[in-house]
Amino acid sequence: MLSRRAGFSLLAVVALAISLGIKAAAPSDLVPMDVEAYDRGLVALLARQGFSAGLEDRPYDWDIVQAQRGNCKIKARLQFALDGKSAFRYFANGLPVLKYRYRGTYLDDFPRGNFELRSRIQSLRLRFGLGRAIEFPLLIAANPECDLSAIDFGPQLLVPMAN
Repeated sequence: MLSRRAGFSLLAVVALAISLGIKAAAPSDLVPMDVEAYDRGLVALLARQGFSAGLEDRPYDWDIVQAQRGNCKIKARLQFALDGKSAFRYFANGLPVLKYRYRGTYLDDFPRGNFELRSRIQSLRLRFGLGRAIEFPLLIAANPECDLSAIDFGPQLLVPMAN
């Protein structure tokens, strides 16, 4: 039979092992996702809808998808963090409409709690082989002539990069 002190020590070791195991299995914020493949897919999707679409190369940042059809001009990119809207406004070059599209809904602000919880769960599912992709908010800048609800942006799903 263990003494009380030995029992507490054993309990502490077990708790530490469980904690370290959970941390080892927890999703990393640095999971390499294939953003370039998503961007190319979005350019192709917009081109199929009659947009003249392409990528604006941002040397030290994520590229921006640009598209124009008639008077409708759009710039878009996936957002991975809350602070992106103010930085994106700079890249939008005067396009006054800024919306987030997440899970098929247009929002005025980053879907902070909803996105963070869902992305953690989806990352964990990826780690254990139970999922294939993570959905991210798409930040869209447009001019007022664009009816964003009439444009198919597809799902904002990213898959892990191939090793």
